[in-house]
This record gives sequence, C-alpha cells and structure tokens, in this order.
Amino acid sequence: PAHARVLDIGCNIGMFGLALSTQIQSYYGFDNNPLLIDVAREIASVREIENCHFECESFEDFSLRNRGRTFDMVLSFAVHVWIGMAPGDYARTLYGLLRPGGILVLESNRLDTNDKDFFRNVRYFLDEGFDVRFCGRLKDDGIIDRGFYVLAKEGRC
Repeated sequence: PAHARVLDIGCNIGMFGLALSTQIQSYYGFDNNPLLIDVAREIASVREIENCHFECESFEDFSLRNRGRTFDMVLSFAVHVWIGMAPGDYARTLYGLLRPGGILVLESNRLDTNDKDFFRNVRYFLDEGFDVRFCGRLKDDGIIDRGFYVLAKEGRC
C-alpha cells in the first residue's frame, strides 16, 4: 500500500527500493559494501527519488541503531547465511521488525551448496507466528537453484 515502509537487508544497489519508490511511503536499504551503497545513492539522486534511504552498515549495526522501528515489508534476499545468526534468532528478529500484517520475503542462497537446510529452517519462522503466503523454487539466472517464501506476520497492517 501507499503507506508502506520497506526494509531491505543486504540491498546491494537498492533496485527493489528504487523500483517500488513511487508506490510506497519509504524504503530503507542497507548493505555492508560501501561501493554498492554509493551506486544506490547515485541512482536515487539522478532519478530524484527522495523516499529511499541507503546506509552502509552490517545487520548487527542496523539492529543496534534501529530503536524499535517496524516495517510493513522486509526483504531478505540470500543474506541470512552471511549474517551469522542462528535461524531461530533470525526469524525472531525479523518478526520483531514487522508490523502486524507485515510481509517478509525470504530468499535462499544456493540450495545445492551453502543453504541446503533452507526449506527445513522455515519451521523457525512458522514457530514465531509467520503464515506462509507463497513458497517455491526458482533459477533467477538460469543456473543457481534458489528457494523463496513470502511470509505474513499475524494481524493486519
């Protein structure tokens, strides 16, 4: 919805936020690579997009500075394996970042190598109170097999 506040964990160059910018209230994307954040900021500036904010920070730093902000949507695309949290802790943290009725889009990393337990680990998200809206597999580049879930936090936005 137009009032949506979106968080993108490991946003890369922020293309999801930039693409959604005309349809949402605000977007906060962060990545630990300063070059990617510089590119995101430059694209936003050139396109005169003012409702997208980009920061170079780790997930840990974001969590320490967040101060209870919640979001209508959280995007977590293939980053959970790099964050260094146990699946249950990550699920609990993301649940806390969402407003009631909020949506989490969770994508795996490579299912054949470093994310073999992705589909089994969704149980931690279900234990926290998420409901599955969609799930599946894809090969976004035609090669790497990935899984995804669209999960909803109980309640209404």
